[in-house]
Amino acid sequence: MNRFVIICLLFTYYVIWSLLPIFEIENSNPVVSLLFPISSNVAIFLPIFLLLIGFTLTGSVLGVLLIRSDKKKKV
Repeated sequence: MNRFVIICLLFTYYVIWSLLPIFEIENSNPVVSLLFPISSNVAIFLPIFLLLIGFTLTGSVLGVLLIRSDKKKKV
């Protein structure tokens, strides 16, 4: 299957999942409960958590690279 189609489907799922509380249909329908078993609050905090982890890892890698390059210049 094409990657673009998979990414579009995941994005559509995420958007619907994050918009459920706005229309107050999160727990009203059993089909919705089956399709979206985790609370929509998780959909809001998930990108924040992933961004924090990404920035932390990027900063750590850049810091290690800067320290290593500085040590090589001194030797």
